[in-house]
Formats: sequence, structure tokens, C-alpha cells
Amino acid sequence: MATYATETRLKEVSVRKVLGSSDSALVYLLSKGFVVIILIAIGIGVPMAYFLNMAWLELLPYHVVFGLPAIAFGVGMLMLFAVVTIGSQTYRATFVNPVDNLKSE
Repeated sequence: MATYATETRLKEVSVRKVLGSSDSALVYLLSKGFVVIILIAIGIGVPMAYFLNMAWLELLPYHVVFGLPAIAFGVGMLMLFAVVTIGSQTYRATFVNPVDNLKSE
């Protein structure tokens, strides 16, 4: 999804670069929507996963403890994968030569 979003906005990024936008502003522009979606997913998914797992584990005679470290590890891994995926695509889109994308215009 990150690849598709950056590919469709390459001309917009190129025009913004030509008009003087900074690289950090472009990275913010391209990654803002994905970060919001990930934070909403974490806000909905973490409480649901916690309560469903606790209810399921109570039914087992020998259950393990499921607490904050396991949740924090999962959220951390999710954020790491998101930063690598989104960051690589925004980096590629930000540091492309604008002349290459605007030749046909």
C-alpha cells in the first residue's frame, strides 16, 4: 500500500521539490496518513487482543501470563516494520530527481 501511494504521488512530490519544499516536509506529507492508520489500529487492536486473550486463557487449566511486556513487544515489532516499510518508500520518493518525473509534462 505504501508503494502504491508513493508511486501515485511522485509527480506531486516532484512539483513540491521544484517549488522548494524541504525533504523533511515531504517525508511528513507522505507518511502522515500511514502513521494515523497504524495508531488507530493499535488503539483498537491492543485492548481487544488483551481482553480476548485473557478470556481465552482463563478457560485453559494451565495458562501462561499475558501482560504488558508481550503487548509492548508486539506493538514495537509492528512499529519497526511500519517504519522500515513506509520509510523506505518515502525515502525513495523524496530523493528522486524531479526532472525524471516531470519530463512528460
